[in-house]
Amino acid sequence: MIESGRIEYRGSLETIRDFEIRVLGSINEFFVKLFKKDCEIDEDGFYHYLLEEKGDELVVETTDIKDWDTIDLSNKLILDYDDRNLFSLTWFKAGRDMIRINHSLIDNIEHKTDEYEDKKGKKLNTEGIILFLADLTDKYLEIQIKPYISIAFKNQH
Repeated sequence: MIESGRIEYRGSLETIRDFEIRVLGSINEFFVKLFKKDCEIDEDGFYHYLLEEKGDELVVETTDIKDWDTIDLSNKLILDYDDRNLFSLTWFKAGRDMIRINHSLIDNIEHKTDEYEDKKGKKLNTEGIILFLADLTDKYLEIQIKPYISIAFKNQH
């Protein structure tokens, strides 16, 4: 199973106490379920979700990479990943490149919802994606997608 890529290990396989394993899930299954929109793999071997805030709505598109030159990317959060859980993210806001993360292996991915009150006492709901990256052991990446897009690295507790 390790050779097939469905189980990853860290450490030495000499004795059981010297290594740890984890079963990999499919990032594609996670995003299809979250966004309720199927995404086809492109010729570059990646899936591409393009997220954009339009008023109070989050618009989710799946666009083949060869068609990107025909759409406006100036206010998009682009989530790219492949079948090996290799992930990239690019966020453009007002035509500026806000953040870019290239080719990070995902250890785990979670969906997060929360409710809080603003200063006026109005209840607001947040929705986000938590990404545990293999190369970050003490932090995780939180992508808030509702009520607005924001991205932050946070410390693990």
